[in-house]
Amino acid sequence: RYVLDVPALNFVAGQRTLLNVEWKTPVNLPDGETFKEKVDAFMAAKGGITKIKFITNSATTSADVLVESSIYLVKNEETLEIHTGASQFMANSDCSRMFYGYNTSFNQIVSIDFGDNFNTGNVTTMSFMFSTCYSLASLDVSNFNTGNVTTMSSMFDYCSGLASLDVSNFNTENVTNMNSMFSDCRSLASLDLSSFNTAN
Repeated sequence: RYVLDVPALNFVAGQRTLLNVEWKTPVNLPDGETFKEKVDAFMAAKGGITKIKFITNSATTSADVLVESSIYLVKNEETLEIHTGASQFMANSDCSRMFYGYNTSFNQIVSIDFGDNFNTGNVTTMSFMFSTCYSLASLDVSNFNTGNVTTMSSMFDYCSGLASLDVSNFNTENVTNMNSMFSDCRSLASLDLSSFNTAN
């Protein structure tokens, strides 16, 4: 889906009108390891960050760039804001260790807000995606498109602070590896996996 910005114009019958328009296409995120390293370095340098929020259709820029001058990192009090002018973030096919917490600043993150425009339709690997995010208490992955994912191994392992997790919309028909997916999620009181397709 594309968003077309068109300025207000008066159209006159029989007259040709030329428009200069900008296509707001999705912006591609780097692979999980690269994302983790760059964002971790930013959080370590700034300090005091406990929340992450993804923001699309934003005019905000900063000196700290995640990828190709189109994704900007901004510290707003205790929140790391990840801004782009694009209409959505397109997650890399490899999201392994994207928010990996062990020995990184991600182990201090209590919430991640993906917003409505975080597209995971191309993702095939989510292994260790949130692994060892010990402090993570709030995580909404209910809008994740997992139709192409083949591995979810250790995806949430050692997310020991998560009290709830909604994975009821996960499409797991292509998943071949769920090893330790919820290992040591000791605060989860319940987990609905009734929709999981484990045929593969």
